[in-house]
Amino acid sequence: MRVLAYQAVIVERVCEEILALLDTPSDRALRASVFAWLIANDRLQLKFAFPTHVDDVGIFHEKIGVFDFNDVSFRDAMAQLERWYDIEVVYEKGIPTNVELNGKMTKDITLNELVGILEKIGVKCRLEGRKLLIQS
Repeated sequence: MRVLAYQAVIVERVCEEILALLDTPSDRALRASVFAWLIANDRLQLKFAFPTHVDDVGIFHEKIGVFDFNDVSFRDAMAQLERWYDIEVVYEKGIPTNVELNGKMTKDITLNELVGILEKIGVKCRLEGRKLLIQS
């Protein structure tokens, strides 16, 4: 019984330290060592899921440097771009309904290049500071 109480204290203390680490993200090495310990001691498991219902899965995802705009509405695409470029998209005449997005775009494109791409597909727009003004 005494061992269980001791283990409970240890678990509680480790959880408190993990929560403290999450509040102070400046010490990456310390956080990494805590998570490594959790994994090594079977306290944390990493699981990966892969889709099996499609033939060509691909590896495209915004976290690895590629936007995938297939089957994405114009509004949702602009929301992704707002987060990535830290901009505000302003629709001066409403959200365009005649624009169809298909394909993928790498994330190393500058904001000015993005404006050029949008204009090539028929979206009239301009940059004003951190605002992307959509005019069409």
